[in-house]
Amino acid sequence: MALTLPQRLEIQDRRFRLALARGDFDRAKELVITVDQQTLLLFGLHSAIYTSDPTQAKNYLLEVLEICQKQTLALDQTWQLVIMEKWLLETRKKKPLLLGPLALARQRLGWTCRILGQMEEAIRWYEHCCETTKQMGKDGLWLYAEAQNSLGYIYAMMGRYDQARVLVGNALKLRQRQGWQREVGYSYSTLGEISRFKGDYRAANHFYGEALKIFESLRDPEWQAIVLHQRGENTRQIAGEQYKHQEEQSAQELLEEAERDLRESKHLYEEYNVRRECWIMLRRLGRTVRDRGHLTEAKELFREGYKIAVSVGDLREQLECLIDLADIAVRQKNYAEVETYLKQIEEFPQRERVFHYPVMRGMIHIIRGDALLKQEYWNAALDEYCTGFTDLGKVSGYGHARLSDQLDRFDMKLDELPDEATKRIWCRRLIEVWEKEGLDKELPELPCLCSRYEESFVFLEEE
Repeated sequence: MALTLPQRLEIQDRRFRLALARGDFDRAKELVITVDQQTLLLFGLHSAIYTSDPTQAKNYLLEVLEICQKQTLALDQTWQLVIMEKWLLETRKKKPLLLGPLALARQRLGWTCRILGQMEEAIRWYEHCCETTKQMGKDGLWLYAEAQNSLGYIYAMMGRYDQARVLVGNALKLRQRQGWQREVGYSYSTLGEISRFKGDYRAANHFYGEALKIFESLRDPEWQAIVLHQRGENTRQIAGEQYKHQEEQSAQELLEEAERDLRESKHLYEEYNVRRECWIMLRRLGRTVRDRGHLTEAKELFREGYKIAVSVGDLREQLECLIDLADIAVRQKNYAEVETYLKQIEEFPQRERVFHYPVMRGMIHIIRGDALLKQEYWNAALDEYCTGFTDLGKVSGYGHARLSDQLDRFDMKLDELPDEATKRIWCRRLIEVWEKEGLDKELPELPCLCSRYEESFVFLEEE
């Protein structure tokens, strides 16, 4: 018996989806006959390359927008647009997901622009996504919360913490009302990151703890591993605060706690073959064991993290690992290796795509200053520190966080200087540079530290 037209169309659609699921995009392209399939193919192409070639991935999404302007797709057909999102499909039976292609394309454009370092454009796309999802009524709630959460994270990266907390707080409340537990965990994790960026480490640990409870109850090893390495990094930074206040015993205990979280995270990555953010976990574990004095292991962890970051196309993490490798080389007094790593960062071919590259540029000067300090080139080291601290101070958010981390070690740098007169020269020069750049009011910590040391020098002279 001959097949009816609807039956033939259904068979064709199944063939198309099978080709798409296998990643056989050429075959899937040959089978496209509907607008829904065309948009689904473009989303699949985007998902396949958004880390390795985000510029082309962005073009695929712009094609979706062009199609949306020409066609009106029925909402009751668009659930298939998330066919490539396995983590969404797993929850589809619990909550209906009717995501319009326009809203989904705008949400993904926000994410892709963030990868490209185009933060202002990313914000606009997320805002457009929110506008579109509002028009979808209850069918747009899931994606609306997702866009709000992502938008908040971008604001946090830019140092706009109050806006970030409001947006992520809105997403959290919506997700709690809808009973979307996994997504509630995502928002708690994001609130933890925002608090850590701001330096509110105690609050960050609270949010990480709430996220971890949820992912443990859901038996989600991937997100348990992610939150554990987030919390481990946060605890390491609390240890840095303790060192600054000369609480060495407390700092050591906190570093041990941080290492436990990070080792457990690494265990989960290995046991469950989790890949997402494993290179970030390796770098964070490397920093913790470095702070505990285990330089050889730290170097191996940074190298492994760098290798994976290159393979997945994570440009920022490549630079972070290179900075950390240069820092290890300074500590091991391998100054030729220091310059090799720093030159690699300076000549990084895709630096324009890294939103925080100005922070990396500041860190180049600071690491070079560290190397010069070790070699007793006092004036040259001071020049590098003045430039590096200023570069960090000019970048809200991450730049200020890295500056705070460097100031935690400021007294150790001064202790390496030959005499009190040289320390006084350094402090006065840093204060002058800070005031000249207009950073003294927003970031008074550096001049306060320098003033405190100057006062102690005067006190010693009077004695």
